[in-house]
Amino acid sequence: MNKKTEDTIIELCVERLSDMFGQKAILQRKEYLGGGCINHALLLKCNTGDFFLKWNSSCDSDMFVKEAAGLREMFSAHNEFLIIPNVIWAKEVDELPGLLLMEYLQPTVG
Repeated sequence: MNKKTEDTIIELCVERLSDMFGQKAILQRKEYLGGGCINHALLLKCNTGDFFLKWNSSCDSDMFVKEAAGLREMFSAHNEFLIIPNVIWAKEVDELPGLLLMEYLQPTVG
């Protein structure tokens, strides 16, 4: 992944967060996350909260849009046994990689 593409993706996500919160979102820190071997993944720490971002340009063009639809459906179920992140934005692969931006859920020890 080239740095310029990554920076562009992050900038677009911060703009989306600014629109969503009605105030300028400011990226305070980014942390690369492991655990997956298919997608790039980051924790974005902003003044508006913490968000999970993953992206990939070598996937089905609508993969993240479909994943977002599934997450939204599970979120709407209001099941007390499931903790589902709120989806902020998903986009298809085009001149930029497809991506999924969502609420970051803090891991629990259990």
